[in-house]
Amino acid sequence: MTLSRTMATLLVAMLLMPLLAFAQEEDILRSTIRADIMSDPRSAEMSPTEIDALVNALAMQAQEQGIAQDYLDAQSSFEPVEAPIYEESASMMLTPLDIALLALIIILAGVVILVILQRNARRSMPPSAGMVA
Repeated sequence: MTLSRTMATLLVAMLLMPLLAFAQEEDILRSTIRADIMSDPRSAEMSPTEIDALVNALAMQAQEQGIAQDYLDAQSSFEPVEAPIYEESASMMLTPLDIALLALIIILAGVVILVILQRNARRSMPPSAGMVA
């Protein structure tokens, strides 16, 4: 019983989704048309009812002709921005980070060389005279 109610609710929601999306698109279309009309200085002489009638007529005409989405796309102020591209400077100067890393590598290499020499020096010493092998 609960499963069938859940399924029925989901089915109703799925059926209403296109209607809700269409209503939202229609509201966006009407608000865009209204904004365009209000930006025209000649609309200052029109009453609000005349503007509403004009908006409704233009929205219906755009939907009937199938150009509503084209109109909305043309009115979109979004323009893609190209991603910034990193350009490496042409100069061959070392940055402070480069110098610090180079110094660290040289110090570590020196320490490794000293450790290797110390280990080899201990092995090459002859046994002391007091020790019997």
